Amino acid sequence: MPYKKQLDEFAGLSRKLDLTLLLVQDSGILPLSFFSQVHDILKEMTSSLHTLEMEQFAEMQDKINEQLEIMETFEKAHETESLADVGIIKDTIAEMACVEMENPAFSEDIDEDISPEILDFIQPEDDPVPQSIKTESTPLRKDLIEKKMFSDLKKAISLNDKFRFQKELFSGDSVAMSGTIDALNAMRSLNEALVYIEDRYHWNWEDEVAADFRNLLEKFYA
Repeated sequence: MPYKKQLDEFAGLSRKLDLTLLLVQDSGILPLSFFSQVHDILKEMTSSLHTLEMEQFAEMQDKINEQLEIMETFEKAHETESLADVGIIKDTIAEMACVEMENPAFSEDIDEDISPEILDFIQPEDDPVPQSIKTESTPLRKDLIEKKMFSDLKKAISLNDKFRFQKELFSGDSVAMSGTIDALNAMRSLNEALVYIEDRYHWNWEDEVAADFRNLLEKFYA
């Protein structure tokens, strides 16, 4: 029981006061020692009560500080996650800008996989790529575009899927996702890739997001 020692001490002083009062309750004249005894007992009781109050106040303050630390940790984690999302967007915009400069037809093809909201974000009215550095290119056939797309697993993942995979499969860890993609890029078979993933993440392939990632791997290693 919290504060048992302090409460027992306070109760003992209370009983001592009761006994002192009991001894003089039938006296016609109170002895001079009575006043000093009562005063000393009350002084001890006040001191004991004050100590109990301060200890409880300190405990409450510790709990408040603990809650504040939890809130601060949560806010920092949320801020870090937001910054990571911004970093993904910036990296993806840079990658897509480079691809578009190399081959405008490829850029037009992968736009179909990007939601209108994100497309508006990465393609503002003011074209970030100067027209002077863009090259003209004849239209490419669908199979040639897909071949280029799947020569690098990172480029094969659309912006929407990049957000989905990082959030659902890698718990929001962009570093873990990037390292995994680099490792998968270096592998030569689907079976090797699936063994690598099973050893590290144990995904449920019946899950929609995991199934989409596997379909992407099947195309990559086809």
